[in-house]
Amino acid sequence: MIITGGGSLLRNIDDLIYKTTSVPTYVADDPLLCVAKGTGIILDNLDIYKRTVQSFK
Repeated sequence: MIITGGGSLLRNIDDLIYKTTSVPTYVADDPLLCVAKGTGIILDNLDIYKRTVQSFK
């Protein structure tokens, strides 16, 4: 698992997740930028993602 966002900046959070789940966990190289890029992708393709979100309602 690769974790991103502000929560991934918590000290040793990757180790804690690994110890509790046994899933290898890594912090992205630039976790805040990952969130910004992902948000940009969603906004550029909003019509596609909007249908996906609506199907879960």
